[in-house]
Amino acid sequence: MKNSQIFTKVINSAWICLDGFSKKRALAITLVGLLAFFASMMIGLHQGTPEPYVEDEVSFLLASDTFAHGRLTNPMHPMSNHFEMMFILQKPTYMSRFPPAQGAILAVGRVLFGHPIFGVWISVGLMCAAICWMLYGWVPPKWAVIGGVISILQFGLFSYWSQRYFGGAVAAFGGALVFGALRRMIGSLRIWDTLFLGLGFFILANSRPYECAVISIPVAGALLEWLLDKKRRPALRKLTAYFFLPLALVSFLTALEIGAYNKAVTGNAFQMPYILYEKTYMSVPIFTWQSSKPEPNYGYDGTEVANKFFQKTRLSSETHPIGILLNGLRQFSYFYFGFYFIYVLLLPFLLILPGILRDRWMRFVLLTVSLLIVFVSLGRMGLYMPHYFAPITCLAVLLILQSLRYLYILKFRIRLFGKILVFVILSGFLIYTFNYLPLRLYPYGPWLNSARYVSGRTIVEKTLKKIDGRHLIIVRYDPKYYFSQRWVYNEADIDNAPIVWAHELDEAQNRDLIEHFKDRHIWLVTVHNDGITYSGPVPYKPRS
Repeated sequence: MKNSQIFTKVINSAWICLDGFSKKRALAITLVGLLAFFASMMIGLHQGTPEPYVEDEVSFLLASDTFAHGRLTNPMHPMSNHFEMMFILQKPTYMSRFPPAQGAILAVGRVLFGHPIFGVWISVGLMCAAICWMLYGWVPPKWAVIGGVISILQFGLFSYWSQRYFGGAVAAFGGALVFGALRRMIGSLRIWDTLFLGLGFFILANSRPYECAVISIPVAGALLEWLLDKKRRPALRKLTAYFFLPLALVSFLTALEIGAYNKAVTGNAFQMPYILYEKTYMSVPIFTWQSSKPEPNYGYDGTEVANKFFQKTRLSSETHPIGILLNGLRQFSYFYFGFYFIYVLLLPFLLILPGILRDRWMRFVLLTVSLLIVFVSLGRMGLYMPHYFAPITCLAVLLILQSLRYLYILKFRIRLFGKILVFVILSGFLIYTFNYLPLRLYPYGPWLNSARYVSGRTIVEKTLKKIDGRHLIIVRYDPKYYFSQRWVYNEADIDNAPIVWAHELDEAQNRDLIEHFKDRHIWLVTVHNDGITYSGPVPYKPRS
């Protein structure tokens, strides 16, 4: 037998085995989820537990600590001006500005395993399992399993979604539930699919509410078209029992939960913490059509400097409609095609795009993706990160699979030409993953990878933990230091924390701070103008 015949026979046998395994749906979905969890965990444990670096991570960790203690928020601290930090509310309560879903999954990691990073790995497992489940409703079984494996390799190993506290996997999990349930409902209505649809929107509303509102437009359109089609829609009695009532119940519970959370954090059921933070600290608005506001009053000068630094990216955003679209497309193509598609999988998608457009459901997918691009581009996000598009992660995987399916059926001089071509593409993707994908841990630069990175803040804490008693560290900044926020952040229960970090303010406020924490060792750390080098800790002395 010729070598080429042996090769084609092996590939054909591999496809047959995959086809047989993929028919065990529950087993396949479960294994995809478990593999994603354990693979991301093993890589994370090998690299070492990451410490938060960017403000988003610190904010999410505050939320997780709060939830792990059984609270929705924390009372405002009387010394709140000393603790101001980007993306954290100090008034009327002390809490993260972000929606609660990411903090909640991190809290699960804290409670079950003792560290929030386990919550990240759990969310990755749920995301990959949900993507695989979603694909079973859109493509033949073997392709759903392939999609599940692609999601593990692409998002569950070296991605910052799986090794940092940013989030992304939670919203991707919610999006997969929405689109998986939608496709099944329109094919054959079951009450469980309606509940999964509602659960998906519940997760999205509590993780990325803006993007949730955007994708609800095409989803609502698809459902409305189905309801108006007399030939496809079920009888009214079944619709009421299996669709209207369950969806109304889940929607009511979602609204109730969001209102209760808003009420606890902001004091107003209709005001999100995110919006209150914008009103309190930001003068440059989120969206391009909004006008700038007067500069707010800050309790700490560094908060003003840091927020102005952050707002420079908003001010640089385009305001002309064409500029908004072009800027959004540029940013989207850079992150989306690099993060979601990977170039080895992008080529077949572009080659088969005309064939994909002939499929009605694929047009729906491309419309949904395009709509989200446009609406995200309307926001002054400054830097478009992949997690902004997390709710449509499953659709990105679906587009990849559909392009591979079109290639799979190609026939040339070799009988199994299409199968061999797809096998080679997937093998190339696998090789690329393990040779080059670790670089994807660097979306902001090398420091974001650094599970092994140890900040000066951590070194100071390790030093003080060797000294008996509790500590207050007052941080003094070099006059030339312009971005000082990451040194001062604290646990949810500040007064009972073993180590408390605080900004140095004026002499009177510093005396009040020291009096409040008079039972502690008081230390001074001076941060120099590069934000990395520092001196101390030394016993605190007021400025001369």
